[in-house]
Amino acid sequence: MALRATQPIDRSQVLGNQTGTGLHLGSLQVGVSFDIVASARSVEAYVSLIDSSLILAPDEGDSFLKQIVPTSGIDIKFNALLGWSSTKGIYFGGRAGLKNTTQVNAKGDNHFLKITSIDTALLLTDKLAVSIAISGNVTLGPVKVTIGETGLQMSLASVPTGGNAGPFDVSVGFVAPTSFGIEVTSDTLSGGGYLLLDPAHHQYAGVANLKLKLGQEINLTALGLLQTELPGNPDAYSLLLLITATFQPLQLGLGFTLNGLGGLLGVNRATNTDFLRGLVRGGQLDRLLFPPNVLDNPAAALALVDAAFPATEGRYVIGLLARLGWGTPASLLRLDVALLVELPAPVRLAILGVLEATLPSKDRDLLKLRADFLGTVDFGAKRVAFDATLSDSHLLAFALSGDLAFRFYQGKNPLFLVSAGGFHPAFQPPAGAGLAGLRRLTLALARGDLRVTLTSYFAVTSNTVQFGARLELYCRIAKGLHVEGYFGFDVLFAFNPFHVQAHVEAGVAIKAGSYELLSLHLSLDVTGPGPWHLWGSASFKIWFVRIHVDVDATIGSGQPEPTLPPADVRTLLVTALNGAASWEVEAPKTALPGGVVLRPVGSTAAPFFLDLRGALVLRQRVLPLGVVLSHYGRSPITPATGRRFDLTALVVGTTPYLFATDKAVETVRDFFAPDQFQQLTDAQKLSVPSFQLLPCGLRLTNLAGLVADLRTTRRVVEYEHQLLDGTSGGATRHKRSLSPAAYQQLARGGALGQEVWAARPSARAPQPVSWAEDTYVLMHAATLEVYDPVGHARFATQVEAEQYRQALVAAAPALAEEVLVVPEYQLALA
Repeated sequence: MALRATQPIDRSQVLGNQTGTGLHLGSLQVGVSFDIVASARSVEAYVSLIDSSLILAPDEGDSFLKQIVPTSGIDIKFNALLGWSSTKGIYFGGRAGLKNTTQVNAKGDNHFLKITSIDTALLLTDKLAVSIAISGNVTLGPVKVTIGETGLQMSLASVPTGGNAGPFDVSVGFVAPTSFGIEVTSDTLSGGGYLLLDPAHHQYAGVANLKLKLGQEINLTALGLLQTELPGNPDAYSLLLLITATFQPLQLGLGFTLNGLGGLLGVNRATNTDFLRGLVRGGQLDRLLFPPNVLDNPAAALALVDAAFPATEGRYVIGLLARLGWGTPASLLRLDVALLVELPAPVRLAILGVLEATLPSKDRDLLKLRADFLGTVDFGAKRVAFDATLSDSHLLAFALSGDLAFRFYQGKNPLFLVSAGGFHPAFQPPAGAGLAGLRRLTLALARGDLRVTLTSYFAVTSNTVQFGARLELYCRIAKGLHVEGYFGFDVLFAFNPFHVQAHVEAGVAIKAGSYELLSLHLSLDVTGPGPWHLWGSASFKIWFVRIHVDVDATIGSGQPEPTLPPADVRTLLVTALNGAASWEVEAPKTALPGGVVLRPVGSTAAPFFLDLRGALVLRQRVLPLGVVLSHYGRSPITPATGRRFDLTALVVGTTPYLFATDKAVETVRDFFAPDQFQQLTDAQKLSVPSFQLLPCGLRLTNLAGLVADLRTTRRVVEYEHQLLDGTSGGATRHKRSLSPAAYQQLARGGALGQEVWAARPSARAPQPVSWAEDTYVLMHAATLEVYDPVGHARFATQVEAEQYRQALVAAAPALAEEVLVVPEYQLALA
C-alpha cells in the first residue's frame, strides 16, 4: 500500500535572495508506502523536489566572482529525492544526471588567472555526486598555460552498516584535466602545444606548433595520436606521429631549394586512399601536408590525420615529407610531396602532394596553377591509380579547374583508362574505382555582366576514345534582358576500321528572364565514314513564331575504308597451345610456396614436374574460347581460318580427358577486352564491362593416373651427436636415429616448419572480404521476366549471354527487340 501527495510550490518561494543567488523551489512531492507481507515487512518514506533551480548571480560576489561569472548568471536545474527505508536506510534519487557548461568572458587581458568556462555536474542515483570543473589559463610572463575541465568531485552515499561520516560515506576526488596546453611568446621561441586526454575512450592526442629564431627561422609542427585499445581487441594499440619542419631555403642546385622536411609513423595504422582522394578532389591536401597552424583548431587537425590514417591492426605506415621550391629570390614553384609506404605484405605505396606555380612573380600572378595529386600502387591487388585536381588557379582573368584520373588494374576486375575532365555523358565509370564526379577541365571568365565558360574532356578506355568540349556565354544587355549562347560537341571513335560518332549542338537566345524572345538552336549527329550519315534539327524563334527543320542526309560512296590484312587466328592459337609458356603446374592450395626445391635435372628431362596434389593447367591468352569472333584486334578474320574455337579434350601422353564427361577437367578463364574480338555498338562500348572473364584453357585436377611408378623410397635419417667433455679434453661422437614422433617434433621446429606455421592466418585476423562476380540472364522486355526457353538460365559474362541471344535471334528474328541481356541483380530492381 502506498500514499503519495504532490504540492506545487510558488516560484516566489526562494531560499536565499529573491533576485540574486538562491535556491528556487518547484513542486514538492511526499510519499509513504507500507509492505505488510509477513515475510518482508517494510516501511518507506520520501520527499522529492521537482523542477527546481540553483541560481548563481554575479552581483553579490566580490570582484573575482564578478569577472568569472557571466552577467546572465548560472542556472542549474535539477530534480532531487531524499528517502528512508526500513530495509535499505537513507537513499538518494532524482534525475539520471545533469551537466551544465557556462562560457565565461573574463574582462581584461592582463589577469594572472582567466577562467573561460565552468562545468557543473549533478548525479542522483544511489548516491549524490556533485562535480565542478573549470577551464581557463594562467599567464606567467611570456608563458601561458591552458587547462581544460579540471576540478573536484564530491559524492555522498548511504551505507546501512555505517560509513566514514555516520550513516553516510563521503568521498572527495580530483577531476583530471581533459586538455593541457602551453603557449610561449618570446624573441627566440614562440608557439605552443596542446594535449587532449580522453581516458574513457582510451584516446590521447597532442599537437604542437613552435617557431624558433636561432640565426634562421624554423617552424616545427607535430601531431600525435595514441589509442590504447582497438575495437575488438583490448590488448592492441595504435600510434600515429606526424612531424614537419619548414626553414629558410637550402640551395640544391639548378635553382631548386629545400624548404622543409617531415616524417610520418603509423603503428597499427593504414592509409585511407579514398579519404585522401577526397582531399585531392576538394583541393585540401595542404591541410595534411605541412599544415600552417594546427593550434587554430587542434581537434580538426587531429581528426584529419586520424581519418587519413585510421587504426588498423597489423598495418604500419612510414612516410617522408619534403617541401621543394624553384626560383629566386622567392620561389615561383613550390612542391609539397609525401612518399608513404604501408607494410607488411601486401605492400602499398602512395605519393601525394601539392604543386603550386606562380608566373611571372607572386606580386604579378598572371598565371597561377595549383594541383593536388595522389598516386597509389597496391602490389597485393595489382592496382595503380593516379588522381589530380586543378583548383585555385587562373590564367589572366580566367579561372582554371578540373580533374584528372588514371587507372591500371590487373588481377580481378582489370581496368585501364585515362581521363582528363571526365567522360562521355553516356559512359558509366566502373564502380569501385573512385571515378564518380570527375569535373570537366574548365576555363571561366566572370567580369561584371559578362560570363564565359569553356569546358572540355578527353578519355581513353580499353573500348573507347572519348573527347568533347562546350563553350557557354552569358551577357546582360539591359535590365531584365540578357543573351545566352552555347556551342558543344561529344565524340566517340574507333581506329580500325575507322569509325566516328559525334554530336554537335549550338544555340543563341535573347531572353527576358527565362522566356526566349529571339533564339536559334542547332543539333547535329554524325557517323561515318563509309558513308557519312548526318541527322539533326534546327529551330528559329522570334516572339511567338517558331520554325523547326529536320535534316537527314548521307554523304559519300558508301565504300568502307581500307583495313589491315586479315589475321590467321588459327595459326596464332595453335602456336600458343604448343608453346611451353601456356602450360603450367598449379601447386595445391595447402602447399607452401617455396617449401620444396627440386634438384636440377638433365636436358633430356621434361620441362616441368607434376605435383600429384595439384593440377596441370593449359592457359593461352591469344583469344577467348567458345566465342564467335568478328575481328582480331584491329584486323579482320579470314573465314577459312575459323571464327570460333573450343577445346573439347586434353590428351596427356596417350590418355584423353574429355571436357564434357570427365569431372577432372575444368574450364580456365582469363580477362579479355570484348572490343578486341567482337563488333560492339557505340552504346555497348559505353555500357559493357571493359574486361570480361572468358574461357581460355583447361585444368586437369586428377594427376594420380599420370604417374608411371608409385613406389616410394624409405630412408633412415640419423643425427650425429658430438659431446664435448671439458674434463677429458676430447670429443665423443655417435650417430642416433630418431623415432617418428621425435622427428615430427623437430620438423615442426625447423625453418620450414616455422614458415608453415607463420603462413597460417591468425585466429584474430578479420575474415577475408569477397564478392561474387556478376552473372547475366536473358530478360523479356515486355514482362521483365527471365527468358529461358531451354534451360540456359545464367551466364558468367555478358559476352556469352549476348552470343546466346544472337543465336536465338537468328532462329527467330522477332526476338531481336523482345529479349535483352541484363545483369541478374537488375531483376530484383524491376
